[in-house]
Amino acid sequence: MQRSAGAMQVERFPLSVRLLNAPVAYLEYVRRTVWPAKLGVMYPHPGGAVPLRDVLLGLAILVLGALLALLMRRRRPAVAVGWLWFCGALVPVIGLVQVGEQSFADRYTYLPIVGIFMGIAWGVPQSRAADRRRMAVAVGLAGVVAALAAASARQVESWANNRSLYRQALAAAPENWMMHANLAAELLAAGELAEALAHQREVVRLRPDLPEGRHNLGLALERLGLDEDAAREYRECLRLNPHHPRASRSLGRVLLRLKRPAEALPHLLRAATDQPDNGEVRLSLGDAYVQLGDLAAAEAALREAVRIDPKNNWARMYWENVRARVPRQP
Repeated sequence: MQRSAGAMQVERFPLSVRLLNAPVAYLEYVRRTVWPAKLGVMYPHPGGAVPLRDVLLGLAILVLGALLALLMRRRRPAVAVGWLWFCGALVPVIGLVQVGEQSFADRYTYLPIVGIFMGIAWGVPQSRAADRRRMAVAVGLAGVVAALAAASARQVESWANNRSLYRQALAAAPENWMMHANLAAELLAAGELAEALAHQREVVRLRPDLPEGRHNLGLALERLGLDEDAAREYRECLRLNPHHPRASRSLGRVLLRLKRPAEALPHLLRAATDQPDNGEVRLSLGDAYVQLGDLAAAEAALREAVRIDPKNNWARMYWENVRARVPRQP
């Protein structure tokens, strides 16, 4: 399913990088289980910049956990079973087969952390310590549960709406290009253009090779009236992906507004080929022909726009106006 959706990243992240990331992911899962602070909806993959210190710490956690499980397998078997459960249940989602852009993800821990809690729930009562010590441990664990409950209450607030979720994710990982993109889209839809532009620029800075980032930056610049800058970003998007489904239309639209119909025409023709059932593309194409003085071609394009979207009153009026101006054969 993930492969058919284009989410597999085994080519972008080679096996050596995926192997290095695996112990880092284990380390982060343990850390966030012990104290769930700075949680985010997505943690971007570092690619080839996996910190060696974190790799070594992750390996140390795995080795120490394995040794502890081995030593306690007879006296406290729940600890051994719990640790093996935790490590084993994460194998399919640890990134050895990379799916998506994340280094690790909170949602992947829901089943594996049952193992850690299993080790605590059954391992602690198996202690043969004196009753006084066991009472102290119980009180201490009750305090831990209370602290975790408070942390959970704070975390739940970040799920109030999309905007709060994306801001929380950026607080946890400021270099998270995907959350910058999501927040930019949210702000753009709300008309908060300046902040949307700032976040979209961060997307381009973090992922300059991403065509969609360039296109969305162009949209933000266009909304601010910076058409020349928007056209530059649309061109860069098309350089990165000549078959981007929307960039040709966006570039043609901006060039029309800049009164450069000859430059706009090839982009709009490509958009019409790529999106044959898009009435807005045909409308822009008709406008380009009008600006170029080719009324017959404009009438044909606008007629097609009306056929595709008969409820578009503006397209119908434009078509009727142009049709009335087309010279008739005697």
